[in-house]
Amino acid sequence: MSPTSRVSFGAAVVGRSRPLPPVVVAYAVALGLVGFWPRPVDRAFAGVADLVIAALHAMGGPPWLDPAFAERAANVALFVPLGWLVASAARRRMPAHLAVMLAGAVGAVASSLIEFGQAVLLPARVPSEGDVVANLLGALAGAAIVFAISRDRVRDIASPPRAMPTGRARSARR
Repeated sequence: MSPTSRVSFGAAVVGRSRPLPPVVVAYAVALGLVGFWPRPVDRAFAGVADLVIAALHAMGGPPWLDPAFAERAANVALFVPLGWLVASAARRRMPAHLAVMLAGAVGAVASSLIEFGQAVLLPARVPSEGDVVANLLGALAGAAIVFAISRDRVRDIASPPRAMPTGRARSARR
């Protein structure tokens, strides 16, 4: 192998790097700010959320729509872009089910690291396993969206795997 050649491991090419797209950098910064803000970020919006929920209840909204539900929904929504970004990057390199599982794994690990960081570094924040589950669901939803709107979804999701060759070719030689 010459010193100028690149080594390829699957889809990754070692020896050449590309800068991250701005949307990835912006999302990572936003996720870091939300995850490691010294106080819970939803406190700033608590009054507005209460008014919106009260207005929805006045219009016949469901009784389960409360601040706790709004917080869980926000945790799900926060990780939808992560799942979308991971699945978008992985969809050409692996089958759809593996890309969705990868997005879920990345979401679970990122969420667990954020919750651990909150427990160790931020006394005003309350880490929660429920947040990790909600974030995982958001990452999986984001990955599912990629394949739901993909033109390749029929090939990636619905097409059956190729059949293995039968013994007919072997028996024809005999």
